[in-house]
Amino acid sequence: MSENFCCMYLEYHDAITTTVKSVKQKPVMIYFRSPNDDVTKGDSTVVADYNKVLPVDVVVCDGWLELDRLLLEKTDQISINSNVFTSTDAATIKETIGMLQTKLKLARLNIPIALVVENDTYKHVVLEAKKLGLQGLIPYHGDWDPVDIMAGLQALTDRKTHWPDHIINQLPTKPALPNVIYFNDDHSNTPRCTDGYVLKLQTTYTCPNNWVDLTQELSQGHGHLVFHTEMIDRMSTSIEEFLDTLKNINRFTANGRLYVNAIIRKTTDYQIVKKLKKVGIDGIALDFRDWTLEEVNQGAETFLRGESWWPKHIIDRLPGANTTPLKQKSQGITLTDRQQEVFNLVCRRGLSNKKIAQTLKISESTVKIHVSAILKSYGVRSRTQLVLASR
Repeated sequence: MSENFCCMYLEYHDAITTTVKSVKQKPVMIYFRSPNDDVTKGDSTVVADYNKVLPVDVVVCDGWLELDRLLLEKTDQISINSNVFTSTDAATIKETIGMLQTKLKLARLNIPIALVVENDTYKHVVLEAKKLGLQGLIPYHGDWDPVDIMAGLQALTDRKTHWPDHIINQLPTKPALPNVIYFNDDHSNTPRCTDGYVLKLQTTYTCPNNWVDLTQELSQGHGHLVFHTEMIDRMSTSIEEFLDTLKNINRFTANGRLYVNAIIRKTTDYQIVKKLKKVGIDGIALDFRDWTLEEVNQGAETFLRGESWWPKHIIDRLPGANTTPLKQKSQGITLTDRQQEVFNLVCRRGLSNKKIAQTLKISESTVKIHVSAILKSYGVRSRTQLVLASR
């Protein structure tokens, strides 16, 4: 009897020991949560309560610096809330997940990552995360059936892929956003430029840098295009030629109505803006390097509504905007300050357009615009005739 009791006790003790040991050895999961909208942040007892019933021990993480610290401790797996992404565009999702994967490599950790999905998470966010190699999804507590939550956690612990269709198919599809084509032959500053647009205006952007790629984008039916005035100078073409090419491509692709704005800088000459308005584009846009994001977005919002935008308080401050007339002796002809400077360099010093551009620190195409305006004012067709007419 005593022997049987001892055996029973040992079996019971071993069972209890194994159970306690298994409880103590629950995998540790870092929960990288949203910095703003998460119930676990508003109630400090939630995580402790959930850890009593979950098959993992959850350790919350509120940012990248805290993640670096936690990765130095015992960690078996990571879950990241979809709200951590500052934007739902593919580039932001890829950048965020890529940063997380890089940190794991640097820490020499080969552990699975799952995406925590709320009931308002967009479907394309989940599909993008799946494409980028995450292990699976975990439904967010309070939004889904507890059975589905446990299944997601267990799959992550077992390192099994887990992308249940019945969850994904219930997720909302993001409404189609207007796409803006940003045409520029130099996109070195474009990422920083478009980030603020994406967040504030909820648009998507494509950034062709040559006519072939632009033709491809226009064939997709996009109705908004911006180009940088600096590109026209680099292409050694006139504004009229540039816009004619653009209109012909749009007509060729049967794209329909195309709203066009030109990006300017604070150094853009007033006459260029005047010429742009004359050839019939819809307005200007502001370069983020010279104006605040609020000012830039004000113009962008007007542009996306299909309205023209020619802000007088900005245009009137551009170089050459001082239109105080200067009269030539006995001619009765009025020129702007900038035209007067160009006139003097042509008639008194005989400088070429290139030399005038270097002297006045403006583009050669801008000089051409001024020279054409001066010739028209004097009713002549050549520089020689201008010199003779000015005497």
